[in-house]
Amino acid sequence: MPQSSANSRLIHYIVSILLAIVALALILVLAFPIGFYGMAMYITPNLPSISEMKSTNLEMPLQIYSKDDKLIGQYGNRMSLPVTYDDIPKNFINAFLAAEDSSFYEHSGISIKGLGRAITEIITEDSGQTGGSTITMQVAKNYFLSPERTFSRKLTELYLARSIEDELSKEEILTLYVNKIYMGEGAYGIRAAAKKYYSKSLDKLTIAEMATLAGLPKAPSQNNPVSNPEEALERRNWILGRMLELGYITQAQHDTAVKEPIGVHLYKEQLDVNMPYLAEMTRRTLVDRYGEEVVNAGWRVKLTVDSEDQKAADTAIKKGLIGYDRRHGWRGVEAHGEPLSKFTTYSNMVPAKVVEVSGRSFKAELADGEVVTVPWSGMSWAKEYLDANRIRRYPNSASDLVKKDDIVRLIANENKTAWRLTQIPKVQGSLVALDPETGAVEALVGGFDFRYSKFNRATQGWRQPGSTIKPLNYAAALEKGYRPDSMISDGPLRIGDWQPKNSDNRFYGDMTIRRGLILSRNLVSIRLLQAVGTSDARQLLDQFGLDKDKLPTTLSLALGAGQATPLQMATAYSAFANGGHRIQPYFIDQIYDYDNKLLYLANPQRACALCFNNDLQKLNAKLKQDYEKQAEADAKLHQLALKALAEDPKLLQVADSTQSETVDSADDGAADDGAEDDGAEDEADNAKAKPKNSKASLQAAIEAIRYDAGPQSDRLKPVPITYQVADQAPRILKPNVAYEMAGMLRDVIQRGTGTRAKALGRTDVGGKTGTTNEMKDAWFAGFHPTQVSIVWVGFDQPSTLGRGEYGGVAALPIWVDYMRTALKSVPYQWVSVNNKAKSETAKQEVINLSDDNDNTTAGATGSGSDARITNQKVTDGVVRPPRASLIERQPPKPVEPPKPVNSNNNSNSNSSTNADTSSTRAAPKPAPKPAEKPKAEPKPTENKAAPAND
Repeated sequence: MPQSSANSRLIHYIVSILLAIVALALILVLAFPIGFYGMAMYITPNLPSISEMKSTNLEMPLQIYSKDDKLIGQYGNRMSLPVTYDDIPKNFINAFLAAEDSSFYEHSGISIKGLGRAITEIITEDSGQTGGSTITMQVAKNYFLSPERTFSRKLTELYLARSIEDELSKEEILTLYVNKIYMGEGAYGIRAAAKKYYSKSLDKLTIAEMATLAGLPKAPSQNNPVSNPEEALERRNWILGRMLELGYITQAQHDTAVKEPIGVHLYKEQLDVNMPYLAEMTRRTLVDRYGEEVVNAGWRVKLTVDSEDQKAADTAIKKGLIGYDRRHGWRGVEAHGEPLSKFTTYSNMVPAKVVEVSGRSFKAELADGEVVTVPWSGMSWAKEYLDANRIRRYPNSASDLVKKDDIVRLIANENKTAWRLTQIPKVQGSLVALDPETGAVEALVGGFDFRYSKFNRATQGWRQPGSTIKPLNYAAALEKGYRPDSMISDGPLRIGDWQPKNSDNRFYGDMTIRRGLILSRNLVSIRLLQAVGTSDARQLLDQFGLDKDKLPTTLSLALGAGQATPLQMATAYSAFANGGHRIQPYFIDQIYDYDNKLLYLANPQRACALCFNNDLQKLNAKLKQDYEKQAEADAKLHQLALKALAEDPKLLQVADSTQSETVDSADDGAADDGAEDDGAEDEADNAKAKPKNSKASLQAAIEAIRYDAGPQSDRLKPVPITYQVADQAPRILKPNVAYEMAGMLRDVIQRGTGTRAKALGRTDVGGKTGTTNEMKDAWFAGFHPTQVSIVWVGFDQPSTLGRGEYGGVAALPIWVDYMRTALKSVPYQWVSVNNKAKSETAKQEVINLSDDNDNTTAGATGSGSDARITNQKVTDGVVRPPRASLIERQPPKPVEPPKPVNSNNNSNSNSSTNADTSSTRAAPKPAPKPAEKPKAEPKPTENKAAPAND
């Protein structure tokens, strides 16, 4: 009996357990859909529409080109090139299915087997060759979720996968997957990955290359063929085995693919010419106008600057600043006992550590371990620096200059067979050159070295202009009725407590206005300003392009007190070169999208619009003819390459050509100084480089066929350009006044303070030297009828340049060096008094390099609305970045982001000045400093004392 009772209790207990298990199972079965539904109720309101996923944005780096089609800057590090389902090779689809989701076409978004693997991976933190998520689940994660590996994220992913499967077809899901998936190296999607790793289009990839790329999504870093070729090879071969197992490829295809090396042909862009100040100006202007998205929008921006002129300007600035630095002696070593890795090369001045000092030579180790010898001839220049006005004796031995473990700067000759001691100049300088007909920037250098200091002194450096302002005041006098031969006194003058003097403390009595300008007499300038009136003079200077709010209301204005930037001074002097017209500087000439479609073409106001418009038809016809000739030549070269390949298919198997250093896509967007592209591919792309039937060009064309998605495929291509009728720039000086001022400034060079400019061997140039009080700023403002250029030299923290460092000594030689190149093929010509432009003197207006006009109206070919771009999508049709425009004068305030303007818009309202492309008119912010050598950056000063006459 007891035994029967015990059995009964056991049976009852077992039945109870079974019932509990059944109940629990029933609860779980009911809870799952309820929970799933609850999850849907919670998640759905916070998610974007799945239909919005169907559009994928193009992303490619922003490229900036010079006028002569040289790549000078590149920004952005993302690649995303959307494809359609029909664009995807069948074997590529199969490779992804084999690698990620072989049952993709059978399941409804969720794979139970794969889900089990995913849960196991989350618990064990392990990872195998196959992932736990289906392709649909990966689409959900890539478009909506974070990459974290948690249960909550996985449950959300499951729900989204089911929703995606309900709304999209398998082909649409797969297309979304291959367009969004991250493939490493900044590439998103398969087309970008094919370009990045192999420089090929999708249809040129081999099965092995497709398998390699298909192995990337699971672990882009671990399976990267660039950084981990062994891991990538193992992953590729596993995928190839799966493709064979699933019947996607034959045994022969498998065996051939497995034997193929893992080698890549990495997409590497390089700069043709390094023009960092201009490249950064362009980037900032576009970002201010369109937002940060523009750096990945794939735009190709063409500037007004010719690379040869820009290189000449950069070389002239460096030569002039190094020359000044050497005149003032050796300031000592840069550091002692520090590792060389802390120091950066600037302008070919390489850091080196002294390892041995002999009597009249020393040996130094470079960063790469090479030991070089500096002979006595390479250091004997180094007198000891005491201060800006004093230097001491020459050295007697190398030990007077350096000792072991000192960090110094060396510079090599062209062949690197001889080295000499040098130092980074503390002095800075800038140069800006404009076309006086249109305001196009011809050259712009913002400092000694962009990597050393990114502060752009040409557009942001507010300094006292010194005597370079005198011609502007003289022009005001001529506008009032004075003539160059009018007499004016150079005698002593007292105005209250102020008793201004000439720099030589001498007085020459009565003299003509012309002679007063030639000799740059301070007292003549002050008396002229008294006669004109400071109010009227300030109005005209405002109209010349200077900022009236930064000019004094006292007679110190006659001597250059106040502040101006080099760009503003170039704008002002353009009126003397072009017959009296106010032009507006601009530097962005054309903008193209990634598909080479023209989005914007500058149409600036011109000093002689009549001249341009009369020849417009001929100009457009010639441009069309040149384009057709170039297109025909390119087509012939391509046919020659195809013929060569047909005759010898092995040409496609030639070894990869050596690739030069790559563009740094970080903030500075520029390669090292002097890094130029001399490869065959660039010769093929640049029509002007060499004849198209040259051997190098043919090889480049063959390479372009083999690597049809390499960097050259993304370069800016020629397109037919059609210019429109130009508007007339407003007049600010009477024609005879502009002509007479040009003549007086020519006399300054021929007989006055600018005689060093006669080294050019030309009589068709004019200009004016300028030196401020205590020699803190040295200027030269000069012009030819075809180009105006301004040079400034000084310290960022204003201090004396030293005795004798006048504008004619410190700045003018730089101007001569630059203009010697800029004018080398320009015939003699001079300003004409018979100005053809029919325009009246305009109201008080000044110059803006960037356009902050909020009230421009739409024109016939575009909209003036505030259209923004996002990744190649341009609203309102034509995109119009900043261009020449006149806007209503406002008090100084931060500049609003520029808005697109109709290129034919011509407003004649009052305007305000801002010579920086994107900065405010307030004091410039300190520029970034090099880590190894902090240094002061400029602050504007207001020196009330009268500048020295120069």
